[in-house]
Amino acid sequence: MGGRWNSIGLQILCLLVLTLSVEIQRSWSLNDEGVVLLEFRKRVHSDPFGAFADWNPDDHDPCLWCGVHCDAGKVQMLDLSGLSLEGTLAPDIGKLIHLKSLVLCNNHFSGTIPEEIGQLTNLELLDLRDNKFSGTIPTEIGKLLSLKSLLICDNKLEGSIPLDIKRLNLLSELQFDENLSAACGISCVNRKFGHRFKGKDACGECCYEPVGSSDRYVVQNVESMVSYARRRLLEQSNNLQAPPASVGPVPVQIIALPTTRSSGSFPAVPNAKKHPPPPPAAPPAVPPPPKGNDAPSDSTGKESKGQPSIVSGDKWIYFIIIILVIILIIMGAGLIFMCKKRVVKTIGPWKTGLSGQLQKAFVTGVPKLNRSELETACEDFSNIIDTFESCIAYKGTLSSGVEIAVISTSVTTSKEWSKTSQTAYRKKIDTLSRVNHKNFVNLIGYCEEDQPFNRMMVFEYAPNGTLFEHLHVKEMEHLDWNVRVRIIMGTAYCLQYMHHDLNPPVVHSNLNSRSIYLTDDYAAKISEICFWPHKAPSKSKISGDDESEHSTLPALADAETNVYSFGILLLEIISGKLPYSEEQGPLEKWAAQYLNDKRSISYMIDPSLKSFKNDELDLICEIIQECIQPEPRKRPTMRDVISKLREVIAISPEQACPRLSPLWWAELEILSVEAN
Repeated sequence: MGGRWNSIGLQILCLLVLTLSVEIQRSWSLNDEGVVLLEFRKRVHSDPFGAFADWNPDDHDPCLWCGVHCDAGKVQMLDLSGLSLEGTLAPDIGKLIHLKSLVLCNNHFSGTIPEEIGQLTNLELLDLRDNKFSGTIPTEIGKLLSLKSLLICDNKLEGSIPLDIKRLNLLSELQFDENLSAACGISCVNRKFGHRFKGKDACGECCYEPVGSSDRYVVQNVESMVSYARRRLLEQSNNLQAPPASVGPVPVQIIALPTTRSSGSFPAVPNAKKHPPPPPAAPPAVPPPPKGNDAPSDSTGKESKGQPSIVSGDKWIYFIIIILVIILIIMGAGLIFMCKKRVVKTIGPWKTGLSGQLQKAFVTGVPKLNRSELETACEDFSNIIDTFESCIAYKGTLSSGVEIAVISTSVTTSKEWSKTSQTAYRKKIDTLSRVNHKNFVNLIGYCEEDQPFNRMMVFEYAPNGTLFEHLHVKEMEHLDWNVRVRIIMGTAYCLQYMHHDLNPPVVHSNLNSRSIYLTDDYAAKISEICFWPHKAPSKSKISGDDESEHSTLPALADAETNVYSFGILLLEIISGKLPYSEEQGPLEKWAAQYLNDKRSISYMIDPSLKSFKNDELDLICEIIQECIQPEPRKRPTMRDVISKLREVIAISPEQACPRLSPLWWAELEILSVEAN
């Protein structure tokens, strides 16, 4: 009987889990407007201020995203002005049917204005000023019957203002460039509303307003925008008091955070919660609400606009989820109680040993971590494993036993941390968060606090030191030929991924044996753990040319430079010699005498190697000669290098990766108890 009850209970439990998962997926999946906004973001290829840092596809509601303003859960304003965004305007923008205000002024948008913008029938403000839009103005704008302000000046538009704009009876402001001509009669019709125009219409009439009346129209336009902003505040469901009118621009705080991690599609930090604006010093008087049954209501008996209902939006879904969770807990507790009566215990729960913030580091991407957690993991930052020119590396151990590397800047006060340093730091996080490869020391989090001041990045930890140490430090463990070839293949696969699979590509700022770390099973992991690119060695040490050193910001490394550095790295791996020394000079010049004569190639092999494979050595030397070509355009791509290496070396990408990932942070605890 007990066994039958257990079977029925397990079936009920599985059904509840399935129902709960469906409800959770339905309630937390991104809505249609959020999907449209992500399509809009895909067309933006440059975001220097990190405006899209909190546009997280895992959110179920885009209303918390930067620049997105909603009313009753619907996107009604998209304001991304003055952010230096570069890209094109996605046609999907026409699917935001509830949008009332689209403000993209003072950016670098290019291409044509999509005709789908005519689907925004509720649009009241369209501000595309000071961009690089080209082509003609779509006639579909004439369908925007709710449009009150059309601002399209300071672009590269051609042709004329569509005649259909005459249908826009609510239009109170129109600004366009001098090179555009207005359709016959448009300027004449709109002049009676006090519009301000630039250019001439198709009738040849000058559309410039008289000098004496220009100021009047400017004031009208400003008052129109102020009234629009105040009306938007009054329409918010929160019923906040509107701030006093002001003719000055309203400051907007833009928090520039890095973007997403790993694949390049996700932002690098979790959502930044929006905070309401501070209450005004002197709010306008608001009449007291009516008492008793005099509360205003519409003819259908519904609550008046601005008064939210007790249960609105998705709250009923949360209510159902809570009930299901309670039922699930009760059922689970009952099953656990019954199972305890059985003789053998089987499988215990997953034991992570991670607190909330650190657990997110291994689940959702690259979050912002707390200093206190990192301080505990790194034993009060006493466990220093390396020092660099601008930062210090600590080793940390989480409560689950997972080892991490924490890189902290040596700057200790915010006064010494310039805006340029902050820009470089966030750019570094943005770039590294897009790289997700098993042969790369992946970024798993960052920490940024001002009291006390710190800027940190958290990486995977590779416990076997650097390739440089194993090649040039006698006390380190010897690497045989097969291990060295596996390191070569792992490095090549990772560089191919960075150069060809990522868009835009990511290049390493200073590829050498010191930036290659080794795992427990001696797999290669390329690292880029400093806050900004190293200064590359001068060209005189590389090719004999007398040129100045590279600057650190921005990095001048490119794919061709990485290929050249990869060739030098191959020479260092097979010869065991330093890339440069006073005795031999540049390594490539020392090796030239052997590379040019295949019969003497074996003389350049590291004496510590007891054996090697001639066919692999010959192929590697051929690749070295191609990679260190003085002319960058003649060097092969990493894709070409991989193709050639695979002709002789049968090491797949999976074989070149670490056998045990350093991110193996969750461990299944199996409990076994002998039967009585």
